[in-house]
Amino acid sequence: MPTYVYKCDNCGEFEVWQSINDDTYKICPKCNGNKVKRLVTNTAGIIMKAKEQKSSTDNIPLQCEGCGKINECDIKNVR
Repeated sequence: MPTYVYKCDNCGEFEVWQSINDDTYKICPKCNGNKVKRLVTNTAGIIMKAKEQKSSTDNIPLQCEGCGKINECDIKNVR
């Protein structure tokens, strides 16, 4: 989950771990102030992971699969 930084006009900044789908804070959890806005920062990092890994052999021609010299071959995607 990414970390979001909010600014409250009453008490300053605070950080919250939230899902991307969660609603933004409208009320400050520290002072219950109602003037809260989410700041744009470069600290929120998201790592996307695929459910399935793509095979690295998908683009190797059938006649080259057992060769062992695929990086030296001139045959490109002949299937």
